[in-house]
Amino acid sequence: DGISSLTSGAISLTVHPLPPTPVIPFTGGSLTSSSATGNQWYLNDALIPGATDPVYTPEVSGNYYVIVSDTVSSCPSLPSNSINFLMTGIDPSSMDGWASVYPNPFREKITISYLLQEAGTVKISLFDTFGKEVRVIQDPERQNAGKHQAEMTAGNLDNGVYIVKIQTLSYTVSKKILLTY
Repeated sequence: DGISSLTSGAISLTVHPLPPTPVIPFTGGSLTSSSATGNQWYLNDALIPGATDPVYTPEVSGNYYVIVSDTVSSCPSLPSNSINFLMTGIDPSSMDGWASVYPNPFREKITISYLLQEAGTVKISLFDTFGKEVRVIQDPERQNAGKHQAEMTAGNLDNGVYIVKIQTLSYTVSKKILLTY
């Protein structure tokens, strides 16, 4: 009533922290969560029923991410980085030999080599683990068919995991790299 107050006995309260935010790279045709348990995959902000394994293979084009729930408290994490998957009709696992990034891990400079089956434009970008583009290594540039290379220096990048994305007219390949000083 605003005039008097009552004091209750002590109560015990347990606060569980949020699970770590997962990270998902796209490699070999599949998305892989950095968490081994508690995964729930989403497509275009809609839950994918039954998609709870740490590895998920996209079947349709769209934006994919995962949320991890703690097994004890059931508290959900923040959503992982989002991967925009485009169904191309090409088996991504067959493209592993089309692009390579070396050395990996790297300290100062990496070399990105890739194969073009036919002439076309190529864009190479670097993304952080949250899916944010942090550097354009090569602006869209028309190139002839054949083997090509691009180089990138670390510059002012922080230590950590990054994704190099090579986009051509016929395929997109993502490679996980590690920068260590």
